[in-house]
Amino acid sequence: MQPEEMMGLIQQGEGQMIEFKESFAEERDAIKSLCAFTHADGGTVFFGVRNDGTVCGVSLGNNTLENFANQVRTNTQPSLTPRIYKCTIEGKDVIGVIVDKLPANEVCFAYNIAYVRVGKTDQVMPPNQIRNRFLAGFQSVAYSGKAKELVEAVPKVTAKALVDAGLNASIILKAQDKAAQQKNERLSKFLSNYVEKELHDVPPVWRGLIAGFPIIGQDIGSESLSELAEIVK
Repeated sequence: MQPEEMMGLIQQGEGQMIEFKESFAEERDAIKSLCAFTHADGGTVFFGVRNDGTVCGVSLGNNTLENFANQVRTNTQPSLTPRIYKCTIEGKDVIGVIVDKLPANEVCFAYNIAYVRVGKTDQVMPPNQIRNRFLAGFQSVAYSGKAKELVEAVPKVTAKALVDAGLNASIILKAQDKAAQQKNERLSKFLSNYVEKELHDVPPVWRGLIAGFPIIGQDIGSESLSELAEIVK
């Protein structure tokens, strides 16, 4: 990315595909934005730019960009590997971090929560959207006879953990749907914290698959589910 191109994007202002951060002190929110971009149209986070689009520049140490890239990989699942560009604008260093849009059958989590970009905001992805994405991903491998590849792509967990997670996830997802319908932010936050605390040993990919089993069973039949059950024993 050249300085002229970067300045052109900055002049567009914050929106569906652009987010501004003054410094790397805001890296946690920046990582959430990168996650949200992947579920929309892709996008860029700029460091060294104020909310109003004023270029303020950012201070960079020897390992600042490397450390940020590591934070992105560590705190997203599956790990994101964004493209990072450094440009000098008005004599100040500005960093552009770009991620692409994910396929409709994939979900990315940041700090164990999936986000989606809506205008200028990063919103928690509704449970039904997560389920639909997992369902699409499961169908794509199940119909092609590659269910085993899906299972082997995520960390192994015990059968008991899967059962416990399935029971909890089913209840939680119903409660999250109700909280979303009622716009109950307090309940939504409580449920998100519960998931992170109680189901932290179960990979997010499995949480979604387990919760979606009843829907998946209706669409792809018991044969593929039986195959999956045999694999995780």
